[in-house]
Amino acid sequence: MDAAAIIDKVLESGYRLARIETGQPAQLVAVFRRLPQGSGRSVYHWRPGGGLSRLAAEPILIPRTQTPPEAIAYIRASRHPGVYLLEGFGGALERPSIAERLAEFATGEEAAGVLILLIGEYLPVPDALRPQVATIRQNPRPSRRNGTSPGG
Repeated sequence: MDAAAIIDKVLESGYRLARIETGQPAQLVAVFRRLPQGSGRSVYHWRPGGGLSRLAAEPILIPRTQTPPEAIAYIRASRHPGVYLLEGFGGALERPSIAERLAEFATGEEAAGVLILLIGEYLPVPDALRPQVATIRQNPRPSRRNGTSPGG
């Protein structure tokens, strides 16, 4: 499924927060990097230690977004449609304050047109947040060499 289809699917569902469980987050980020610029949505990527950056021809680092609370605050204050890929955010979800901020975002009116996608291999979602989170599972295909499957 391509990035535009994922975004459309989640937005049509009414969710503003989704998790994409994938064993290949770097490949998923690369797909979103190619999101058509005419889509009217900017795409941002966050990962631990790196902060939030806008995915463009040359990535643009967003200041004061290195920690999960800073990233969520920036996203909630956003006035422009955008897609925020939060990679490696699973540990932050265990913090009640982060889960609460995300729940407020998912049910609130601020940041219209903004979609948060949590991406990673395993993303446990707190029970209180679960009703506001759509889940998409991207099953990695087995690699194939010379027409054979792994181990065969």
